[in-house]
Amino acid sequence: LVAMFCGLPMSADVWLFFLKEVDYADIKDNGSPPSVLAWEWQWLRQVAALPRNHLDLSDPLTPAIQFSLECEEYWMALRPGPDFPAQPPQVNCAYQQGFSFEWSVEEGQNPGVCTTLADLVQCYYDYSSALDLAILQIKMLNNDKMTLLDYSFHDEDHECLVVQIRVMQIPEETVVVHVDWRNPTDFPRFISCSEEQRFRNLDCDEWDSDESLCNNLTKFFMEGSCEEG
Repeated sequence: LVAMFCGLPMSADVWLFFLKEVDYADIKDNGSPPSVLAWEWQWLRQVAALPRNHLDLSDPLTPAIQFSLECEEYWMALRPGPDFPAQPPQVNCAYQQGFSFEWSVEEGQNPGVCTTLADLVQCYYDYSSALDLAILQIKMLNNDKMTLLDYSFHDEDHECLVVQIRVMQIPEETVVVHVDWRNPTDFPRFISCSEEQRFRNLDCDEWDSDESLCNNLTKFFMEGSCEEG
């Protein structure tokens, strides 16, 4: 632990060795070794409990994970906040706009509430998995009938991805679709293009949430629903 407190990089094996050498009987009354602050001890214990897959422990005070899913790469870095563990750690991560979590030091809370760093990492993985499925639906819009121009989080509604596409039927116009990333095959929250009357005959009842976003939009654009203004 001395090397870590001096700011020197430490491998997982080194600092875990020191943790294992601590005599838990000696610290039972005080809750942490005399040379380690209570919050530091809590932090190290929780870091030691993190799953090892994709985990970077070059700095135990800033553990990081990085993993790849089907469409994108995701990463998360954690740092102890000023009042850890009473307050949640500081989080930096990929696609941070849409990520949120609840934190509590009391165990037995709602299953969705994080009480440990391991819970928080699992929460981020679940978020990334759902987001990646939505991105997969969006990337399928890049085909011989449509061109995917861009997608990003909505500035105000972070449960929504703003998707811009160009359709073969109307190549001079950019179509904007707002997709709920939690339910990407549901009917879009918003759809528009520069021609305001373009979608006047859009029938929401014809949308099939069991089909892909791509198939639904293709049927809409290619089967006559998208009419000239």
